[in-house]
Amino acid sequence: MAQLIRSAKSGSDWSGNELFAFNIVIQDVDAATFFGAPQLPATTVSPVILNNLARPPPPAVVTKEERIFFEFLDRAIISEVAAVDDFATHILRMLDFDDNERSITTKREMTFTMCGTRRSPVTDEPVPQLVAKAIAAIVENNRLRRPPLPQQIIPGITMVGARPIFYKVPVTQALVSALITAQYPAQPTIVQRLVPPVPDEETYMIHGMNPLADRRIVFQCLEAMRGLL
Repeated sequence: MAQLIRSAKSGSDWSGNELFAFNIVIQDVDAATFFGAPQLPATTVSPVILNNLARPPPPAVVTKEERIFFEFLDRAIISEVAAVDDFATHILRMLDFDDNERSITTKREMTFTMCGTRRSPVTDEPVPQLVAKAIAAIVENNRLRRPPLPQQIIPGITMVGARPIFYKVPVTQALVSALITAQYPAQPTIVQRLVPPVPDEETYMIHGMNPLADRRIVFQCLEAMRGLL
């Protein structure tokens, strides 16, 4: 693939072309393969969230966490971009993704070098930009780590509307070097992708966390994803 023209791009401009140019392959896998366990864990999310499509009306009592979940869910379903970010952040905090000294941010600036030029991985579209963000994450982590890690698997989630899809992006120094020098890597980077194992994938792609059976499975996947951190 040496004849491909590779140019420096911000992560927000990454598309399937960049994945192809740097030998990055998306591979769909099942939940057992993705999480390394035969079954999904139970979820500790509130029964109010798991058992109601929308916020239950009075006299039902809901907590602040539950109220915010339903408010953001309603807005995310109609794909308000800012609402999707808010919804994703709220869910991650609900499930304690920010414990053990971790934090949840939506605006952190990270960069990586591509074709000799420093670029930002600001994301607009889901998959190629997620890969760009993962590469930037390990570059940023290695700036602070001695010795730097030769490779790292970065877990990631894309969220379109109320529909999370899960990824594991293996970032190696060979891939980082290929981006810096605009070379085609000899070995492919296999990115695992998991669509939650819902009863009807087509329905999930439209409605996301509704119906409720799908919502429970999504939260089980999120619980398992936290175990990969």
